[in-house]
Amino acid sequence: MDLKRDEQTIVSIFILCVLFSCSNSGEDNNSTLEQKVNVHDTIVKTQSSLIKERTIISEPFKSKDIESLYFTSGGVSKAEGNEFCDSLETGIFGKYYLIDEDFSEKTGEGVGGTITVHVKEENIGWRADDTTQTIWKIHLLSDVVSVWDSVHVGNTREYIERFYKEHGATCRRESEMYFCEFENYSVENKFEKDRLVEMIVTRLCDKENRINYIDSNNLKQGKWITKGYKNKVVKIETFKNDTLNGYWFNWDGMQEDGNYSKGKKDGYFRVYYGDRSELVVMQLKYIANDSIIWSGAPAADSESAFPVKGFKVYKDSVLVKAPHVNGELWYKGLFIENEPKGIHSIFDRNGKLLARMNYKDSTVRFTNQANDEFIETSKMMSRGWDLHYK
Repeated sequence: MDLKRDEQTIVSIFILCVLFSCSNSGEDNNSTLEQKVNVHDTIVKTQSSLIKERTIISEPFKSKDIESLYFTSGGVSKAEGNEFCDSLETGIFGKYYLIDEDFSEKTGEGVGGTITVHVKEENIGWRADDTTQTIWKIHLLSDVVSVWDSVHVGNTREYIERFYKEHGATCRRESEMYFCEFENYSVENKFEKDRLVEMIVTRLCDKENRINYIDSNNLKQGKWITKGYKNKVVKIETFKNDTLNGYWFNWDGMQEDGNYSKGKKDGYFRVYYGDRSELVVMQLKYIANDSIIWSGAPAADSESAFPVKGFKVYKDSVLVKAPHVNGELWYKGLFIENEPKGIHSIFDRNGKLLARMNYKDSTVRFTNQANDEFIETSKMMSRGWDLHYK
């Protein structure tokens, strides 16, 4: 009888242990599930904060208050002005040099900062009290003025970083530099010993017209301009989502320009004699998907029916359609295994036909549009061709 009671006791203890174990296991599972949910929530919140839209902040300094400052003023070159926005084609830029006597005593530099403005009307007298001027850039080396009422050279790093965070800017740190961007302004902050020693505030134009713009995903967008010696433009690139896509210009020895499509050269590329603005094209290349199809020499070959340098063709069979620099057709003809075949046509800069060359029977027919100089130059290079005139 006692033995049976003992057996019942053992069974009861075993059942209690199993139940207790299951209960704990359930709590552990619930705890693990809670942790997973919390981790997921954290990830979602983090991702959300990374892709949030930049906020619009108020004007850093009111243009009407410039008049009360101690300054000298001067004009800004068009090249320097165009760095701000790709759509400011009219009006003039001016710069106020802010005099800071305290800063001068400390450093020997009389100018504690500059304010660059844009005035829409070129013909009106540019004055400090002009209500039509728009501030585009503020560059501060001293506390001669504050921006956004409280931000100035001399602030602590902690204060500056807290200000940008509270006002919704997206920021990144690079050594002693702290770069921040709102939807309508970008700011470069330089620190020494955790104190702000220099800052540059630049207005941002509409996204499609911004220059050197990086979006909230840290991708290059739109036009990017690189400047070299004496502020000369040495490179222009167009980006879409960090990939070259659009107009491209490079000044590396000879000046060259063309277009990219999805990261690859595509279309006509030109190499210029001298400055690109003179529109004298030394070499014209047609490129598709990063591969050269043909190349020609417009400056050498557009003054005669007979090419001096000729075309180089990199495909077995190519119909060359080469434009003048203004886009009008200059030359049209078929090449097979790098040899001209059939009828080739030459046009002037207005797209009017000058001559047709028949490579089958070696005849050239000039039109009424061909001037004497073009015909005489062609004659000198005809070498046995049969020439016909209208």
